Amino acid sequence: MGFIDVKIGKVIIKASECCVELIPKYKLDLTLSFSKTIKLKSNKMAVTLSTIEQVSGQVTPTNAKGGPAQVESGSVEYSTSDASIADVVEDPNDETKFLIVAKSVGVAQVNVSADADLGAGVETITAFVAVEVLPAGATGFGLSFGTPEIQP
Repeated sequence: MGFIDVKIGKVIIKASECCVELIPKYKLDLTLSFSKTIKLKSNKMAVTLSTIEQVSGQVTPTNAKGGPAQVESGSVEYSTSDASIADVVEDPNDETKFLIVAKSVGVAQVNVSADADLGAGVETITAFVAVEVLPAGATGFGLSFGTPEIQP
């Protein structure tokens, strides 16, 4: 799991295979400005499912040092860029838990946001994960062989 420390000033983010392979037709232009130090923590930016699968997840708010933090109760929200490809369902008993349900072949993005202000104001934090949904049926063969032996 990696950490990215972001301080006031210039930030360069390099696109990795998770986004380039999943969404090759889009160009990524990203500009970030920060008025304070934050820390982003993640080891999963993409998930691949077949059309008959689903996966559970949990968001864990963190502070600037990567430790646990709180968000405003009831403020966690989930959305999907395309519910016909992947839907996201919040756990009714714990707003930090969710389920991504594959619907059809394609690529979608699941977004999460919450209010981290813990007071009268609103300070929105966000996260996302790319979801690639593949066909459930076989698309090829894997081959395995035994140990070679002398012919009779």
